[in-house]
This record gives sequence, C-alpha cells and structure tokens, in this order.
Amino acid sequence: MGRAAQRNDARSIVAWAVPVPLGEAVAPFIGDRLASASASQYGGRWFYWGTSPMSRSGCMSERARPHARVEGGFTLIELVITLAVLAIIVTLALPAFTALINGNRLTAQANELVADLQSARMEAIKRNRPVTLCPSADNVTCSGGDWGNRIMTAPAGAGVEVIRTSAAKGVLSVTGDAGSIVFRPDGFARAAAGGALLDAQFAVCLPTTAPANNVRQVTLAAGSRIATEPDSTAGVCP
Repeated sequence: MGRAAQRNDARSIVAWAVPVPLGEAVAPFIGDRLASASASQYGGRWFYWGTSPMSRSGCMSERARPHARVEGGFTLIELVITLAVLAIIVTLALPAFTALINGNRLTAQANELVADLQSARMEAIKRNRPVTLCPSADNVTCSGGDWGNRIMTAPAGAGVEVIRTSAAKGVLSVTGDAGSIVFRPDGFARAAAGGALLDAQFAVCLPTTAPANNVRQVTLAAGSRIATEPDSTAGVCP
C-alpha cells in the first residue's frame, strides 16, 4: 500500500469513547464495527474507547457509530397483570359506588318532601289562608295514595289554586299515614277534627339492600317541626 493510501486510511479513522453502565452488554458497543477497542473503569463505570472507520464525508458511519440500547414497551405479561388488578379494583369498588348513588337518591327525595312541607307552611302564613299538601294522581285534585306524586293547593275564590306539583323519580316510593296536610294561617298543621296539632310520618323508600338503610323517615311533629332520619326495611318497600 502506498503512502497516499495510508494517509487516506489514517484520515478515515476516528477516535471515540463511550461510557457503559455496569452490567451492560459490551457486544452492542464493540462487536465487529470497531477497528480496535480498549476498556477501563472510572468512577464505578466502564469506559470503552477505540477507533472506527469514517465515511468519505468525514462523519462516522451509522454502522460504526456506537448505539445505546432502546427499551421496549409493556410486555404481554405486564399488560395482563395490570388488567387483572384493574378488574379486582372495579369489582370491589362497584358495590360501594352503587350504595352511594342510591343513598344520595333517597336523601334528595326526602329533602324534596321536607321542602314541600316547609313551603306549604310559609305559603299559609304569607297568604293568610289554609294551604293543603296532598297526594294526587292527576296533579289537579287530592286523591290520596302515593305521596310520590303530590300537589300544593290553596283556596282561590270559588275554586282551588294549584301552587306546586311534585313527583318522585324512578322506583322510589313515598308513603304517609295522613291523607293530607293542611297548614293554617298561623303556620301550624292541624287535624281536621278538633283542630289539634298534627303529627304525621312519611317514608321515602328504595327497594334495595345497597345501602342497608334503604328508607328515609320524614316526621312532622306538633304541627310544624320536621325531621328526617334513616331507617331500614331489608330492601322491601310497602
């Protein structure tokens, strides 16, 4: 080989050094790509250096350039384990979530009944005339039965004015031991016979065992005091 060729070969050699963490395979870094290579340890890491042929453009060829190992994504086993853990979490959380939703529905319906009772009382005081809250099947007249559908009425001339209508949603049932609640202008609900202060009790029920307390009792005491408390009928509604 002539001197010119030797000079060209010398110019086509580049020195390099690359750190490799302990435990990494050496083959991806040296292999048959390098003209020569050596190694030493510095600061707990192995350093490999050597010479590699360069391309005619003066840059290290892609074949000769050291490459870092590229990590892949999830393996099939990791994906299966993740899905299994997710399924277990959903299975454990679903009953508690269902109970929470049903409990909120019961509380919301009981609060709506309490709001109707309080509103009827305030309307009686404001209008200075009796206001009646009663169950209704046609949203026009008092018909008794399910308190889930109810109306609020007040005398208006020779007829009756419907002030407000309410209806329970879904499979909720609302029952009561009074056919109607009549608030007088003094703000008290009184019995039709004798005028004694009225006591009445209502039950807002959902036929389920999730939650265990599937009933909200709404109590009207001494004609004006209203209270609510949870109760249970083992998932059965009257």
